[in-house]
Amino acid sequence: DSRDRRLVSLFVPVFLFSIKKQAAQKQAMRVSPLCVLALCALAVVLAPTLVEAAKKKMNKAPSYETYVTCGSAIKLKHQSTGYRLHSHEIPYGTGHGGSGQQSVTAHPSPTEPNGYWIVRGANGKECTPGQRLTHGTTIRLQHMATRRNLHSHTHRSPLTQQHEVSCYGNDGNGDASDNWTVMLVEGKGGFWVKGDPVRFLHEATGYYLHSHTHRY
Repeated sequence: DSRDRRLVSLFVPVFLFSIKKQAAQKQAMRVSPLCVLALCALAVVLAPTLVEAAKKKMNKAPSYETYVTCGSAIKLKHQSTGYRLHSHEIPYGTGHGGSGQQSVTAHPSPTEPNGYWIVRGANGKECTPGQRLTHGTTIRLQHMATRRNLHSHTHRSPLTQQHEVSCYGNDGNGDASDNWTVMLVEGKGGFWVKGDPVRFLHEATGYYLHSHTHRY
């Protein structure tokens, strides 16, 4: 719920071969049998080396299971504090500009069950399960335990008086203020991969999802 807009390769072995042309000579060159054997040996050595390099390249590429896709159940860890995005059926108050909607906090435990969020399509749009997500994709994040969507608006948060982040809607039915745009910190041309840093831009207000060390 912040104005903070701060930003919260595949090394492939390449074999370079160069061949220098010698000055043309009128006399034909004789190729020594020893030279032929040396070239054959070089080919035998390089062939498995290139195969191994290709295998390593394939192993470094993300497998399908490492992509974040529509329908993925994920946890989101704040880089600065190490806390995870969390919600529960405790509402905000309505005083001081609060909305009275379900509160959203951050929790230190990596095993806390209320930290799971399901990736859904943008409000009113379908998202095929297993569909990979790219930079700029608009999604919703549905809280697994309560089935409400991560939401924001211009109501003020109780601690910082920034924009409040809440959970809203019943069984995933909400509104356009549930939409968040995936902003990949690295590799804007690629897919969202689990473990990679990412930011979420709130579509309706233009503010980024944010956390801090204030305690509720």
